[in-house]
Amino acid sequence: MSMRIGIIGCGGIGRTHLAAWIDAGFTPVALCDAVPGAAEALVGTTGATAYTDVAQMLADAQLDIVSICTPPTSHCALTIQALEAKLHVLVEKPMAPTVADCNAMIAAADRANRLLSVGFCHRYQPQIVALKEALHDGMIGTPMMFRNRFAGVMPDVHQRWFSDPALAGGGVIMDTCVHSVDLFRFFFGDVRRVQASATTRVTDLGPRVARRRQRHHYPHQPRWGVGRHRGELADCSRRLGCDGVWYDWGTHDELQHHAARTSERRRCRNYPPHR
Repeated sequence: MSMRIGIIGCGGIGRTHLAAWIDAGFTPVALCDAVPGAAEALVGTTGATAYTDVAQMLADAQLDIVSICTPPTSHCALTIQALEAKLHVLVEKPMAPTVADCNAMIAAADRANRLLSVGFCHRYQPQIVALKEALHDGMIGTPMMFRNRFAGVMPDVHQRWFSDPALAGGGVIMDTCVHSVDLFRFFFGDVRRVQASATTRVTDLGPRVARRRQRHHYPHQPRWGVGRHRGELADCSRRLGCDGVWYDWGTHDELQHHAARTSERRRCRNYPPHR
């Protein structure tokens, strides 16, 4: 099967899509980024044509499908533009900042009779596929709790678009939690009830949320880490998670402080060592 593929957005995730398409046996023929030189830098040996204007790429490249790898606040407009050009669309997560935007994208796909897919890549990880099969076959009994932690090192998050609400549309909950919510639905179906107990404090990067896990069936621990060293951050993350306290982001010193508090609570309450 032959497909003509384009990629809109040639930053980090755009490079990931380019490599994934090539690994799957399809070499994109058009790359577009509003930043001059960004698309050209990715052309390499692919033979793709570089663009800085989306409309020109859609008009000239005779594409079948596009990957949209731009910041989330641009997803809705770019997706609808591509669908109206009669292309199939793979858009990165989060789908869009608002439900209204998501519904508009779905409606555009219906009108164009084209496929619209969101990049929830974790569904296709071999471990996730195996766990889904084990759940389906009843190999592990009846699940009573699904606990999911997404955490990673992003030392320069303050300088990147992730921390700019005008581009990201939200913080780590929107950017990272969407994967966790998708996995929950993939494993168990749609959510029947949502319940939360939380307090918030404003930081330079937005709200920081602290929550104690009590009788929740779905405790989730998302965070962008800005620790100086990967090992230190992993240790903080491990200790922070032991009794259900989580923070969506924080400086290295904040993580160390909250890890120390968590360690003290565990000692006072006779928590077993976290493994």
